[in-house]
Amino acid sequence: MSDPKLTKANVQLGYSSDDGYQTQTVFSTRHNGGEPKDAFLDALEELTRICCLFGYEEQAREKFDGASGRIRAWRTARETEQ
Repeated sequence: MSDPKLTKANVQLGYSSDDGYQTQTVFSTRHNGGEPKDAFLDALEELTRICCLFGYEEQAREKFDGASGRIRAWRTARETEQ
């Protein structure tokens, strides 16, 4: 069984900091055009930048690695069932 195909994407990131800065950004195939994966990858890049900026680089890496590992296990289980 093949992986599902991504048809559209919309990711909204927003935050504020104690110095009064606040921002909200949208990464979307509808607004930005391009492939759906581009919206996700651009949002991931921005989220990574934000996590690193505020000192959460290691935790972000752990979350990414954990999610990636779960998907690898899911794919392996699906292949075994076929």
